[in-house]
Amino acid sequence: MLDLSTCYLVGDAETDMMAARRAGVCPVVVLTGLKSSEYPRWSPEGRPDYAAVDLEDAVRWILGASRQV
Repeated sequence: MLDLSTCYLVGDAETDMMAARRAGVCPVVVLTGLKSSEYPRWSPEGRPDYAAVDLEDAVRWILGASRQV
């Protein structure tokens, strides 16, 4: 069985982060492609646990976070 508390969702939209929170997984946003004015306006539910510069940064953060568990 999958333990959702140890899972991550990587996305690039506020709705992705909201879906991650509702599913009980860790939301990680990749900022590539986002307009700089979009991200600060996201609702609290749409805020990620980590904002990655690119996908490689997201993977590094996830791998580092999973080692701390």
